[in-house]
Amino acid sequence: NYSRKGSRKIQRVLQYSVLIAVASNIIAAFYFSQIHKRAPMMVVDFLANDPKLSTVDFLTHCHATPYFSHIHRQDVKMSFLDCSPEFQ
Repeated sequence: NYSRKGSRKIQRVLQYSVLIAVASNIIAAFYFSQIHKRAPMMVVDFLANDPKLSTVDFLTHCHATPYFSHIHRQDVKMSFLDCSPEFQ
């Protein structure tokens, strides 16, 4: 009878551990897919809908923002920092 109580307790601890692991993964998946680093997409969406826009200079890390793939406008001059490797 004593070993049954011990095994039930271990089983309950394992169930709670699995529940906590799954819940924390769901929270992390939501955060990283919906909130984390969404600013570049918001900026590009804003720029795509701005009728007064004529020139954009992105001063970010190389290819940190979607370029013409989201703006789809030929009348906008776009440029970003040169990310070419330095050969010596």
